[in-house]
Amino acid sequence: MQSHDPLTVKRSLVGGEQRIELTGFTPDRLDWYKAKGCFTEIIRYRTRLFVPVADGPAILEALAP
Repeated sequence: MQSHDPLTVKRSLVGGEQRIELTGFTPDRLDWYKAKGCFTEIIRYRTRLFVPVADGPAILEALAP
């Protein structure tokens, strides 16, 4: 199963560390993204979705439509 959300992949600097961030996700589907290997952090009262850099290519391929 693939993501049906209009995701945007971007590079973000969080706490001095480069990360792969996904935007445009549906909050109701966060559990699905986490099951695929993504993780969330609440930054400035907003939930943000990230892909682990080491596993990024495999996870992004699994999410691709």
